[in-house]
Amino acid sequence: MVQIKKKAIKKRYNISPKPEHKKIIKIMSDNIRKGQRINKKKILQKVGYSESIAETPSKVLQTQGFQLLLAKVSDGAILKRLLTIVTGESKDADAINASRELLKLKDRYPAGKLKIQGYNDELNEIYE
Repeated sequence: MVQIKKKAIKKRYNISPKPEHKKIIKIMSDNIRKGQRINKKKILQKVGYSESIAETPSKVLQTQGFQLLLAKVSDGAILKRLLTIVTGESKDADAINASRELLKLKDRYPAGKLKIQGYNDELNEIYE
């Protein structure tokens, strides 16, 4: 006799960012504006996460809710800040690092030549 396996029924949940996720994004963007470094551990602790969660920020920063909220952050603002640094209007290494971290979180940090060309085109559009 053949037994038929029942397929696991996947529940669909309405995924939405937590209020803590919004606070993290706000602190990160404030740090970029001020030209400060992004320290993920300190930001998570400031928002109210425990020491053990703050030790491994990816447990929070790679969740679907956080990524959903992060997708709403405009790349244009980050790229404009980088452009002012590159063109010599500002010499702020911490702002560069903060922008780089935010772009890495958004998976927009160039990993290959094709991505670099895409970013170059975006920077040219912003510059014009």
